[in-house]
Amino acid sequence: MADLEPNDLLANDLGTLHAKSLTILKRIRDSAIDPDTGRKSGPTFSISKAAALVGRTASAIREAERDGRLPQRERTASGHRVQYTLEELDHMRAVFGTRPWREPTARAALANRQSHFTSLSTLPSMVIVSCSSTVIARQARQ
Repeated sequence: MADLEPNDLLANDLGTLHAKSLTILKRIRDSAIDPDTGRKSGPTFSISKAAALVGRTASAIREAERDGRLPQRERTASGHRVQYTLEELDHMRAVFGTRPWREPTARAALANRQSHFTSLSTLPSMVIVSCSSTVIARQARQ
């Protein structure tokens, strides 16, 4: 070690750090792919988070599973419920009738994105959704 210059130590440390970062990135990529199907896996949610996203309580979800409106959840080896996917949340919203919607007669309005939105504060009955360079405003459900 005494023969190494400070720049050599820095180069070695950077090389080690680079190798470790590549290993971590590979682990992240591998964990995002379902080993059985080879498809990318999306986010999953616990029952409490799923309940909040669906607009119901965790006990309402459990009850719907018991009475057959929702499929029973599989359990992990430790007895916990398998987490819910986005597709399952969408199905829950259909079962509970909590899908976001707008009136069929409501028309979407397009507005150019501005550097400031002070004029939008005069539109309290509008919902603003930002999409890249366009702001889409639609009338909110009454």
